[in-house]
Amino acid sequence: NTSVNDSYLSAVRALRFKLVFIGDQNAGKTSIINRFMYDDFNPQVNVNPSPPTPMLSPFIATIGIDFIAKTLMFQDKTLRLQLWDTAGQDRFRSLIPSYLKDASTAIVAYDIAGIYPLLQDSQHRFSDRKTFDNLPIWMQFIKDNCPEECQLALVANKLDLKDNSKPEPENRAKFSFFRKVTAEEGLEFAKKHNMVFQEVSAKTGENIMTLFNNLAAELAKNKLNNTTMVSDVPQGEFIAEKKVADLKLI
Repeated sequence: NTSVNDSYLSAVRALRFKLVFIGDQNAGKTSIINRFMYDDFNPQVNVNPSPPTPMLSPFIATIGIDFIAKTLMFQDKTLRLQLWDTAGQDRFRSLIPSYLKDASTAIVAYDIAGIYPLLQDSQHRFSDRKTFDNLPIWMQFIKDNCPEECQLALVANKLDLKDNSKPEPENRAKFSFFRKVTAEEGLEFAKKHNMVFQEVSAKTGENIMTLFNNLAAELAKNKLNNTTMVSDVPQGEFIAEKKVADLKLI
């Protein structure tokens, strides 16, 4: 079958890139990947949360490391993106260095939204700015383990909550999410660490394709030019401002 043979040869000849997602639990890493892969936001529901509390996220946490791949076309080249989804829980962090050591791109995700009121019980992992405030921990993982030429990206998730404000006392629901990390703070952090930056919403899909298209195109161009993986997207600026042509899903 000619079509099957052509597909096989295309896969064999594909430029392969390893994109590793890191960041705190509940930042939405898995949801970002699912939106890109399937254009879907359909979280699995944990019907028996432990400990039982209405505060717990409906998302089931990633256990260990998950892997999935997607094929793209850039100009006349086939790109094979290997997406590695790491768990944010402390007990799985010892696994992360081995996956970062040969990464083409390290994507650090955080959540722009805080929650009101806050639970004092630390095991629930919901806090005012926790996923952002813990970014230095993840940057240390990158510094210690990533190759020098690794492309770095900072991704702020839950952009769909950007217009929410902290509710007035008389209007507060039992639990209310609202923006706690500004875009300017994300930009400043990205610029300091020489990263590209994008705010996205896995829920609505906003900027998801822009993020992956730009990252993939930069990887391909650098690979084909035999240069280091330094993006020509200005570090510390929204990569949505840069348009990428000739990139499509297959």
